[in-house]
Amino acid sequence: MPHVLRRVARHTLTASLIAILVIAGLSDGLFLAQQFNAIQILSVDSGSMQPTLTIGSAVIDVPKDPASIRPGDIASLEDPVLHDTVTHRVVSVARQANGDFDFRLKGDNAKTNRSVDGETYVTPAGQKTWKEELAIPAGGFLVTFTHSLRFALIASGVALALVLARRFTAPTEQKTRINYARKGLTLSEGETA
Repeated sequence: MPHVLRRVARHTLTASLIAILVIAGLSDGLFLAQQFNAIQILSVDSGSMQPTLTIGSAVIDVPKDPASIRPGDIASLEDPVLHDTVTHRVVSVARQANGDFDFRLKGDNAKTNRSVDGETYVTPAGQKTWKEELAIPAGGFLVTFTHSLRFALIASGVALALVLARRFTAPTEQKTRINYARKGLTLSEGETA
């Protein structure tokens, strides 16, 4: 392989390795943030919030004091009937005498959500409510995939392959200079082995 092509290949491999390590680091950071309940990352699985949140979007929620949630905010709460997380727009908030907060929610999709959800979503006193902080269109698949064991194995395998490929694409001239240096010889400027 000519010297210039080898150099381009080496720089491409280095850039690819750095990109994979950055993506893996971000994925690990998001995973840890979720483990410590600093954020919650959800994938939108239905069209009930279209056009605001499309199917396949990722929603990043942060924990908030229920008293700070206002009508118009988007919150993710556990459905008391289905025991599944629902991400909808807050229509009303009421504080009960015992300190619990009752939320009424409604999806944004005018075709499928003509009325407020039938359930009242309750956040018990002293607990936080998840509020949408960021939506990433079409990011749901990426979020789901990067939090899987399969991604960890693929990223590790690709990183290892790139490290090995980078190792074996070292320029011949550089190897020659190293070999000459080991023998106490020098390769003058412009001279090739």
